Amino acid sequence: MVSNFDVVIGGGGVTGLTLALLLERQSGGVLRIGLVDMSFSSRKSGPRTSSVAKGPKNMLESIGVWPAEATLASPVRRIDVFDAQVSEEALTPGLTFQCVHDEDPMAWIIRHSDLEGHLLKIAENANISFIEGKVVSYKPEGSIATIKLQDGDRLQTRLIVAADGVKSRLREIAKAPCVEWSYGKSALVATLAHQEPHADKAIQIFYPEGPFATLPLIGDRSSLVWTLSGERANRLRHGETAELTKEIQRASANHLGPITLEGSVASFPLGYKHVRTFYCDRLAFVGDAARRVHPLAGQGLNLGLRDIAVLAECIIRTARLGLDFGSREILADYGRRRNLDSIVSSSAFDVLHKIFSLEAASLRIARQLGTSIFQNNIQIKALLTKEATGFAGSYPEIFDAVNASRRSA
Repeated sequence: MVSNFDVVIGGGGVTGLTLALLLERQSGGVLRIGLVDMSFSSRKSGPRTSSVAKGPKNMLESIGVWPAEATLASPVRRIDVFDAQVSEEALTPGLTFQCVHDEDPMAWIIRHSDLEGHLLKIAENANISFIEGKVVSYKPEGSIATIKLQDGDRLQTRLIVAADGVKSRLREIAKAPCVEWSYGKSALVATLAHQEPHADKAIQIFYPEGPFATLPLIGDRSSLVWTLSGERANRLRHGETAELTKEIQRASANHLGPITLEGSVASFPLGYKHVRTFYCDRLAFVGDAARRVHPLAGQGLNLGLRDIAVLAECIIRTARLGLDFGSREILADYGRRRNLDSIVSSSAFDVLHKIFSLEAASLRIARQLGTSIFQNNIQIKALLTKEATGFAGSYPEIFDAVNASRRSA
């Protein structure tokens, strides 16, 4: 069987669902959109959470798919950064980022499974075709590309978008070259219930082994993302709950009071990966299919949402002119607009991780001095805040859509 589409998106996770809904809403349902995934019902996100910055949140809100904040998403109004290698005995924040009272939050933290489930419910009632199956090949031929599924069905489309994650099957089929390396570490992820309120504050403590971060969730709960050696992460994950709780309590420096674990605990290996180009013939890469970054800055999803905002701009603008939005010229435009921002951002996270991993005494002093300079320099902190909220550089117009409507009201 052969089905025809304008855009086929490989990957039914948060990034793929958001792109499908964005294109469906912006085209008024005119574009024929297919969403391909092995399964749309058996996802296992576990305790993972996502940070959604102000700009991407504006985009989701403008197309009517941002969930009610009071029930699913918790705001981040302050971030305290500590360097435990300078002094583990008396931890005081070396860097603090804080919203002014009348400002919107810098970001919102939401459980990945909640956001994914919310988007899936909306997409099921939109003009989007859900196709369950495994992609085995894709072949560009002139103005179309043909995708072959494992069951023999074929999908013909003007553009394919790879939104199928870090282990992207479409990227593998296209033999897209990447730069990559392993950090030799793992991230331990869990949900914490705690006695003290988090007050909409995120905490990041840099230990020699890796950063320990807590991100505010709804209620007196926080999401833990703790970088550890693979061996230690595995031992703690599969060991006694009491031992893990004790270790988390110690590493938290008691910022949240007594802690208990809530739900499951997960871990995953950490590494860096970036495609050399954001497109091939009739194929564009977005989200984790385009890059893999260290979670210390919580910007993985936000970079993916920047990708799809820019790609959607290219598609919709070209489609309205009646031109071929899957052409190499249009995809090259998408690649030019995303490549520099993506490389700079992901490389910055990599460098930051490496700097805080160095333990030499002289480097600790330099790090302490640099932190002091950043803390007291308003201009530098403003630039970092812009990056964190999604408004650095030439950001997509839709990121400012909600603010623009407020100004015109």
